[in-house]
Amino acid sequence: RMLVEQMPVVTYVITNADNDSSLYWSPQIEALVGYAPSEFVANPRLWRQLIHPDDRDRVMVEHYRTNATGDPFRIEYRLVAREGRVVWVRDEAVLIPDGSATAFNVFPENSRSSRRVGPREALPVVIAPL
Repeated sequence: RMLVEQMPVVTYVITNADNDSSLYWSPQIEALVGYAPSEFVANPRLWRQLIHPDDRDRVMVEHYRTNATGDPFRIEYRLVAREGRVVWVRDEAVLIPDGSATAFNVFPENSRSSRRVGPREALPVVIAPL
């Protein structure tokens, strides 16, 4: 956990259930979108609510498809931060291979889509078990 919380990425673990209950969000999420990790854990719908309205349907279709198939989840989209700022992220997730219904997800901070807003300024993505 200490390693994950020192990395320049946001790490989160959610259940692979219809309610997408959050089990863990790393502290970096607060700097990215202005919400504390505890707010994501307390409100399972917060992640979905923060997805930009123009991206939400596309992201959720891919989220449910990859949960059903076990394929890696890799997608770029926008989040709307607490103060209204729009943040581009690249979200990459894999199902935890122990057979549980939990997804382990990582997305880099400061990731921007090259096709929409200019050159990519992404940090490396690291996926590792907690």
